This record gives sequence, C-alpha cells and structure tokens, in this order.
Amino acid sequence: ETKKITHTVKEGETLQEISHTYFGTTRRWKDISDLNGMSNGNMVKVGQSLTLPAAESTVRPTAVKTQTSPELQSYTVQKGDTLSRISQKTLGTTRRWREIRDLNNIKDSNSIKIGSVLNVPQK
Repeated sequence: ETKKITHTVKEGETLQEISHTYFGTTRRWKDISDLNGMSNGNMVKVGQSLTLPAAESTVRPTAVKTQTSPELQSYTVQKGDTLSRISQKTLGTTRRWREIRDLNNIKDSNSIKIGSVLNVPQK
C-alpha cells in the first residue's frame, strides 16, 4: 500500500520546485499536474493542497542535495537575468539558453521570475 503525500503550496513555489523537493528532479512536475487534474501546471496557488505521486524511492525534503544530478547545476534567477545571460554566466556562452529553457519546461522565456531556481547543464 502506497501512502499518499500531500503538499501545501508556499509563496513563490512552482511545480518544478515541488517536484525537485520531493523527488530530487524537476521532471516529475507533469505527474503532479496530471494527478491533481490541472490544465495549466504553472497556475499553482499559495495554500493549494496537492497530492503527490508515489515515488519509487521517496526522497525526504531534508535529504535532497542542491545538485539534482552530476550533469546539472542549479542557478537562482537574479534581477535583470535572461536565459541567455544565465547561459553566459553558468556555461560561458549565450548560445545554450534553449537547453536551459527546455530543461526547466519554460513556456515563455521572457517571464522567468527572480528567485526561481533553475536547472542548468554543467559546462
């Protein structure tokens, strides 16, 4: 029997961040969205209670490392950042911004939020 995990959305949280906290990867955001019958995964509300999918091996929030995997690094969006600026800062070239966009399932590259934590490939 699998115990259902619920999570109450906090200020500024995204499904990707919630996925990362519980599963050590942002990639399970769609599972969370689907499980909760959400048509738009970007529209989580503060105080909303979400049911989380069962994990093959559930990671406790305190056990999650900053790095999601050896191939990734995390980056916190600063004021004035764009995806190409983040690409330049972390990877030494502006040309890899699409990888960052795709890795984080960003629909509108012009609307990244200050304080968001993004996954970025290693150099």
